[in-house]
Amino acid sequence: MKLHRQFLLLHERYGAEQEAQVTLSEVAETLDCTHRSALTVIGKMAEARWIRWDSRRGRGKRSGLSFQMTPEEIAAESVADAIGRGDIRGIAGELDGAAPPPQMRERLRESLRAYFGHHSEMSTGRQVDTLRLPIRQQLHSLDPLRTNLLAESFVVGHVFDGLLRQEDGSDEILPALAHHWEAEADGTQWTFYLRKDVAFHDGRILTADDVVYTFNRMRKLPERVLYGFMARHITDVCAEGPLAVKITLKRAHTLFLPFLCTSRASIVPRETSTRSEEALALRPVGTGPFRVTEFGRDLCVLEAFSSYYLGRAHMDRVEIVNIPWRMQGGEWSGGESDSPFHIWPGGEPIEIGLAEGGWAARRDEGGLNRTERPADQGQAGGAAAGAREGAAAHSLERPAERGQAGGAAGAPGSGDGELWSRAHAEVFSRKFVTCNTKSGPLRDPALRAAVMAALAERSADEGAEPGCGGTTPNDAPAGTRLAGAEELSAQRAADGAQTPAADRQAADAASGSEAGTPQLSLLTIPQYRKDAALIKERLERSGYSCRIRIVTVDDFKGRTRLATDLLLFSLIRDRDEHLRLFDLYLTMSEHSDSKTRLFVRRALRRAAAEGTPRGRARELDGIEAQLIAEHQIHVLYETPLQTTYLPHIRGLRFGAQGWIDLRRVWFPPRKEQPPET
Repeated sequence: MKLHRQFLLLHERYGAEQEAQVTLSEVAETLDCTHRSALTVIGKMAEARWIRWDSRRGRGKRSGLSFQMTPEEIAAESVADAIGRGDIRGIAGELDGAAPPPQMRERLRESLRAYFGHHSEMSTGRQVDTLRLPIRQQLHSLDPLRTNLLAESFVVGHVFDGLLRQEDGSDEILPALAHHWEAEADGTQWTFYLRKDVAFHDGRILTADDVVYTFNRMRKLPERVLYGFMARHITDVCAEGPLAVKITLKRAHTLFLPFLCTSRASIVPRETSTRSEEALALRPVGTGPFRVTEFGRDLCVLEAFSSYYLGRAHMDRVEIVNIPWRMQGGEWSGGESDSPFHIWPGGEPIEIGLAEGGWAARRDEGGLNRTERPADQGQAGGAAAGAREGAAAHSLERPAERGQAGGAAGAPGSGDGELWSRAHAEVFSRKFVTCNTKSGPLRDPALRAAVMAALAERSADEGAEPGCGGTTPNDAPAGTRLAGAEELSAQRAADGAQTPAADRQAADAASGSEAGTPQLSLLTIPQYRKDAALIKERLERSGYSCRIRIVTVDDFKGRTRLATDLLLFSLIRDRDEHLRLFDLYLTMSEHSDSKTRLFVRRALRRAAAEGTPRGRARELDGIEAQLIAEHQIHVLYETPLQTTYLPHIRGLRFGAQGWIDLRRVWFPPRKEQPPET
């Protein structure tokens, strides 16, 4: 890429002129090289027809330099050459992480299509299958307790295993590292019996001591982590022999077993205690189907673990590459995303497998996407949707035989011009704003109602319930309809919460008030910068001054939240949605007034005692409905997380967060033989 960069240096200095008059000494100075090297560089560029060099010999004579290629064309060629060599690490740096300029996009797109996907080669008489996956999120840590992004969770889910597991789309709890488990009658003591001869990637054999260390480490971790409430619910972990572990809870919790199926409960070796925390984050050792052989900010390489106790994966090698630009709907842009995967442009996605009417996406007038359920969908509520009993799994083992139900034709795929297909696996990302009602101006319910109305860009005295994004109750986004409000009102009053009617009267008064408005502060993380800017714009159009604070994910989890007025959150609605809602509402209760905090915690305790997903959903829906009615939460939008895949893929399954489960993925042999290496 050196010659490409040298071209860009020359163009930066002389590109404004149709034909620049320069000396070879000036060229050498620009390129920071010798006179002889400058002559060589000029000769190579002229031979490649990048430039035209009209040489004039003699001391002090100036030669003519004109450019026959644009910087964008040269940059595209540079990146394409790097991809062709397999030198993927420097691509993001070559463009400084920004979206590529329009002139180079098509060339780059074709190069990326050829590079990513499935590749086979013959090595020493055996076929080696490599899967190259582009992701939009940069990897920082593979410590199961400290992952903050879906991309990190995706990798962790293939490197580690938990005691238990769940298949995609099913609530059934299945054996993993534990082949059997049993509980005392009151549900507070659980005993897990481990499989024999399960190997870690370093060859050591799993024992009960590893499980004890894992959960004690989880309980003692000083910082806030996802599902930390469940770790704090554990009072004791002890080995009952080399292959049995007893875990004691404060009280029975209906989500304890589902928690053990998440990547947060992945079992790590007890030797981790003698290594640094950084070593676990960057050089993890697990029992999963793949082991990490290389890990960096832009490239993570996984190789199949031959001794995996559930059977070796079909893929020999998986290369996960950070490509920071978004290529969705034909648009390229930089920045982070909730979805870790790229969606190749070309064609609109087709949702699949939702038995009861599916979802319909639309864009509201404010430019925010919202995903809605049909009005006749039956039971509503964010907690119920996506966790309903008997939800169908998205098993796309042979998409071609199912009429390409997985998605519309996307962009040409691997080297032979195949079409990529798209799908989503009932996983959605919901963005919403919550209020700090523990301190600050939004303790005032009237002001809070008016602010939420401003976010929805409507008057607070309109008929739509505040917090529903400006829609009516019958067509509200999933999870914002006030289902069962009448039967819940008595319970809310008993728990000390305010009634919606009282808040609505206060909101009416606030909407007509001429009093001065306070300056509001909005806290969020870098990934949601654009949404924060749109919120600020909406508030300022309604006369509210708003200051945006962008902090790291770790800072956002801390006490910084207590010193701000509005918080921009995201919730992934997936198989673990009930666990996520428990974690979310406990977090929100920390910056809520005392009555709301009491109401939320009592409702969560009732939900923890419910034995069925439907019963939990009823309690969780009640919390959401009350927070919306009291103007403490406003749903901005909800979008599906989609995945692109090659249609000839086999064994396709989706994991908990909608990512492809690489344990079973395989590709049938092609007509042509893979090249020998």
